[in-house]
Amino acid sequence: MVVGGPKSASFCKTATYVEAWWQPGRPISHFGTYEGAGWANIDISKGATFYVGNLVTCDRPELKISVPLWTKDRIFMQVNNPTGQEITATVKTPAAVNDHLQFTKQITVPAGSSIDVTNE
Repeated sequence: MVVGGPKSASFCKTATYVEAWWQPGRPISHFGTYEGAGWANIDISKGATFYVGNLVTCDRPELKISVPLWTKDRIFMQVNNPTGQEITATVKTPAAVNDHLQFTKQITVPAGSSIDVTNE
């Protein structure tokens, strides 16, 4: 995760499976990763706070998470457990993305299954 302030960086590289970048007042922008690294091109020519990182963090890296919807009022994610054992974990959104719903929840995903997680 990278959180920056005015004119602090134009490219950000992380060593995790980064999903997106965000600036206040702008929609979340997704980008791809390869072999655990992702690059985001962020225009900070006017100076701005920004966040680059995972849309959801999880204390169990075995789980695979997709976030098709995240707004100021709602979140919907799909969590897949590809392992052979049930996994209990906590998922959490980053506080830095402060114009979207802040969400933390403990979940249990059965072995070899997927679940839908929402704030509703």
